[in-house]
Amino acid sequence: MIFTNDNGGGALSDNGPNFHHKFTLWEGGIRVPAMIRWPGRVAAGENDSRPAISMDVTATVLAAAGVTASK
Repeated sequence: MIFTNDNGGGALSDNGPNFHHKFTLWEGGIRVPAMIRWPGRVAAGENDSRPAISMDVTATVLAAAGVTASK
C-alpha cells in the first residue's frame, strides 16, 4: 500500500505544519512525505530520506509484479 502526494497543496491548501505550497522551494512544496507498507520487504518504522519521484514508484511496482515495461 502506497500513500504519497505530488508536491504540496495549492495556494489555497492547508499544508499542515509545513510552510508555503506547490511550486515553491519551501518544505510545503518540496518535502512531501510518502508512506509505504510492504510486509516482508520494508520493515515497520523504517525511514529513508533519499529523494524520490512518482516515476520511481511505477518502476518499483512493475518490478515487484514481475512485469517488464514496454518502450
